[in-house]
Amino acid sequence: MENLSKQRKLIADYPHIEQLLNSIPMINLILNEETQIVFSSATATQAAGKSDYEKVIGLRPGDALSCFHARASGRCGTTENCNLCGARKTVKHAIEFNEAANGECRINVSKNGRIVAQDFAVYA
Repeated sequence: MENLSKQRKLIADYPHIEQLLNSIPMINLILNEETQIVFSSATATQAAGKSDYEKVIGLRPGDALSCFHARASGRCGTTENCNLCGARKTVKHAIEFNEAANGECRINVSKNGRIVAQDFAVYA
């Protein structure tokens, strides 16, 4: 958690980054190499059903967005289905090859007792 706090502070030291990402009406997350959320835009925080971005810091995207598979296993990135996740593949590619990557994913989200498919474009 100490490392996560340091990473969060790096972003907080540059408030223009937060202002820019919050001004774009899309889900914007900054992840660390462990795919934990270090920054969540206001839109992302709202999509996660949270009132405060601090409540998603440290979570993985599937955990924050209530992915059905993450909820079933207890953690995003730990099921066989996660290996097929377009978001996971895109982020892993960007980290592994140290280059920009983009992809698509469909996250089956658990909302109000129903499973709803949500499609996302992913840029990493």
